[in-house]
Amino acid sequence: MTFSPEAAQQVRALERKEAERLDVALVVIAADPLGAAAPMPTAPVLREYRDDAGARVIYYATVLGTVVVVAYLEA
Repeated sequence: MTFSPEAAQQVRALERKEAERLDVALVVIAADPLGAAAPMPTAPVLREYRDDAGARVIYYATVLGTVVVVAYLEA
């Protein structure tokens, strides 16, 4: 898993609780990048993951799901 420059900057700005929420979301995505979230209707190459704890991650994965690039996140 890798982060776009914008997402990396967002990670650095997170507070501890936000980072913990994000960590859980990233584990779910890493376990099943193609199944963890549905493609976004307006940009099918992107996937949007949301959970009940308030994490939101927009990412894309390679065809086999071996590389995941996080483009945007909220926690």
